[in-house]
Amino acid sequence: MPAELKATVINMKELSQDIKDPIIINQADADGRTLEIFFTQEAAAQLTPHTKVYLSWRHIQRDIRGYNVFTEAPKIHDDDPPRWFIHYPQSMLYEGDVRTCIELVDDVSIAASTNFIIHVLQDPNDGSTFVVSDDFSVFKQAVIAMNSLADQVRDQMAQIETE
Repeated sequence: MPAELKATVINMKELSQDIKDPIIINQADADGRTLEIFFTQEAAAQLTPHTKVYLSWRHIQRDIRGYNVFTEAPKIHDDDPPRWFIHYPQSMLYEGDVRTCIELVDDVSIAASTNFIIHVLQDPNDGSTFVVSDDFSVFKQAVIAMNSLADQVRDQMAQIETE
């Protein structure tokens, strides 16, 4: 129960829907609060067995970019909608505004939601700085390739196991 109270929940009916923003989080929320997405209706129809869900984001003030994968939550009942969650990444948690979108990535395409803003409040006890990297596009491609390869390996292992 306490884990559900720490989540910001989005009911994603279609990727073009408006997402109520700004979502307010605190700089001290690392590995505490989560963003959960329930995919229903048209958005759920776009999910395939190999779809990965990513949080694509850019910190506006610091010009830091990130691309983080969501984790699929197991269904409790067969008729439950697909649910994905992510802990807010530490590299995002600097005071300011973060422009984000949700991306559904599969073997054929990348489909993005509308953009929304996550506003990060200042942590009064943190004074650290972050080194900005320009290697975002290479990183994004590597993350997608790595997750696709991991899925392929899991499928092959399952096939070998059944044989």
